[in-house]
Amino acid sequence: MVRIITIRMQTATLERGSYIATMVAAVITAFLLLLAAYQFRAAQQDARETLDLEREAKAVDLYVRYNDLMQDAAARKTARNPRGAEWRGNLVVLLAESIFRLRKADSGWVATVAGMLQTEDSIAVVNDLDCRTYDPAFVALAVSTLKHRVCSS
Repeated sequence: MVRIITIRMQTATLERGSYIATMVAAVITAFLLLLAAYQFRAAQQDARETLDLEREAKAVDLYVRYNDLMQDAAARKTARNPRGAEWRGNLVVLLAESIFRLRKADSGWVATVAGMLQTEDSIAVVNDLDCRTYDPAFVALAVSTLKHRVCSS
């Protein structure tokens, strides 16, 4: 009889130990899940910041190319190719749209793009864009900045 009671007590102790071990494992699992979620969120934030920095660097590179293009055009007043000014103008608008698409959430870059469009419009009136091929927000910026029609059709 003593042996049966001892066995039952050992079984009860083992069951309690099993319950406690299960609860501890559940708490550890929940903690690890929260830790993994936090790390995932931090990694996603780092990825967004990296993408933003890459876009900023690309916009700066495009603006440097724009400045090089404008310096080259100023150095060569007479073009050998009569369509050279048209090609330069197309490239300026392309660079402006590319910067706009990369950084449209940044008001400083939007102002830079507006300045690029105004500069180009003062050299050759921007009014022959095929607006179907441009970002609609860019076209709206061009119209509001230049205060005239920019689309050819």
